[in-house]
Order: sequence, then structure tokens, then C-alpha cells
Amino acid sequence: MLFAVEFPDMVSKLIVADIAPKYYPPHHEIILQTLNSIDFKSIHQRSEVDEILEAHIKEKEVRQFLSKNVYRLHDHSFALRFNLPAIEENINEIGDPLPAYSVYKGPVLFLKGADSGYITDEDETSIRMHFPGAEIQSVANAGHWLHADNPEKFYEYSLNFLKKF
Repeated sequence: MLFAVEFPDMVSKLIVADIAPKYYPPHHEIILQTLNSIDFKSIHQRSEVDEILEAHIKEKEVRQFLSKNVYRLHDHSFALRFNLPAIEENINEIGDPLPAYSVYKGPVLFLKGADSGYITDEDETSIRMHFPGAEIQSVANAGHWLHADNPEKFYEYSLNFLKKF
């Protein structure tokens, strides 16, 4: 969202997955701590990663999403595809709100999980202030991890939006 409002000429359309342009306090400490606790050099199978995650993260869909980011290196050990230290170092900035009067006028699709509290009815005013061309669609049977909870609807809504413009 920040990139779109700061560099609108470089963004032709935008899809935002279950987050509003407001402040969110850091709240994924357990996930980050659990990922940091994994000794990838001692992992021999992906299922071992899930066992470690399951001890601290009860939601199967969250564990599956995180496990999708585990891959095998050339030496047959495992690693994460994303830069966990960079996420931890910048975790306080991840939840920052958009600057007050920033606007992106291009097409935007906000997808919100029907079972998630990340985008509330009150947030829709702020969304439309920053993104006047925004469409907001609710993904049934999905929480915040809507792309993992209901990938078919996430894909359908995203593809329909992309085809429109």
C-alpha cells in the first residue's frame, strides 16, 4: 500500500490481502520465535518442521502456509525462503499506518477474511480515503490467512479483478 501511494506511476493495480491502512501492533511473536527455534541443519524431512510448528502454532492452515516457505538447499538441508532476520528487525515498521493524506487513485481490491478482524466496517472509511477506487470483497470461510484458508475464492476474486483492468 505504501509503495502504491508513494510511487503511483509504477503501480497499475493493487490487491491487498486482509489488512487495512491503519496501525497494527506487532503480534506474531510466537510464530517468529518458533521459526527461530528450528535448527534447519538437523531437519531431514518437511514433516519435522510441522511437528516443531505444531507445538506452538495450533492453526493447521498457518502451519501449512509457513511450511510452504521451507525449501531444500543443494546440500539437501532445509531453509526458509524469506529473510526471517529482516522481518524481525523491521517488525515494528510492518504495522505502521499509511501517512495521513496519502492517496492511490488506481484500481485496488481489498480482500478480507470473513472470519478475520483485520479489516472492520470502520476501516472501510479509511480504505476509501486512501484508495478511492477500492473494491472490498469478503472471502467466506477464511480468517486472516485467507489465501491459505480459502485459496479457491482468493484466486477467483484476484483473477477476476486482474482481468477487469
